Amino acid sequence: MTVINTNVGALMARTYASQAAQKTETSMERLSSGLRINGSADDAAGMAVANKMKSQLNGIKMAIRNSQDGISLVQTAESGMSEISNMILRMRELAVQMENGIYTSKDRDNAQLEINALLQEVDKIAVNTRFNDVNLLDGNYDQSIRAGNTNAETIRIAVDGLKTTDTAKIEAFAVEKAIDGGSDVAAKNEMDVVEATSVTIDTSLFSSTFKETFKADSLGTFSIAAAGTAAGAVDDDNDAFSIDAKTGLITGKYKMDYDIDVQATDSGVAVGDA
Repeated sequence: MTVINTNVGALMARTYASQAAQKTETSMERLSSGLRINGSADDAAGMAVANKMKSQLNGIKMAIRNSQDGISLVQTAESGMSEISNMILRMRELAVQMENGIYTSKDRDNAQLEINALLQEVDKIAVNTRFNDVNLLDGNYDQSIRAGNTNAETIRIAVDGLKTTDTAKIEAFAVEKAIDGGSDVAAKNEMDVVEATSVTIDTSLFSSTFKETFKADSLGTFSIAAAGTAAGAVDDDNDAFSIDAKTGLITGKYKMDYDIDVQATDSGVAVGDA
């Protein structure tokens, strides 16, 4: 009788031992990571869901960081705005103070020097206020902050320009001051206006010839030629001074010499954004 030597028992024991070792390895991996699914072999569908949720979680964490950066950016812009606001309040304080009749022309000239310096500082702050080297107050900042992990979860931040030409729409202005002396005193004022909403000139103090130059045409447009048409010599470097009939915005630069027929009166020139 022929007998074939086999070792089936040993092979089965080896197979079971291998399976036990594999299960032990998987259990140790789960224990060390704390995760039930460590690979697609553990649970393919569960692995896909887990990766999706992990991606969303990472996006939310980054959105939180973005929001914190956005808060820091707004706080930086707010700091610059606060400084500009303080300067504007100081200019208004000086303007109200100089309206008092106890001050001389020299006092008002000194106040004007301070106002001019404050205007320059306003422009410096507006141009130099930055966050991560991004200008905030020059009128060009209009961006979105990603506050979530989807495209719809954004916060738009737009900051208008705070330069003097953007806020008051007037490049330069002067404190009104009394003109000392007798009648027929020659005086000069300069208006440099960029899209102001109003420019008021009290022509009741001027000659009738001067009034004639400010009449509107048939279309309701109020303008002065570049060479000037007011009584007296006018600088040749004037720009056209006009009002847009559609928008009502005033643009131009106008220097004028005129005679005042009333002794020791105001110049009667006021430029504002009313």
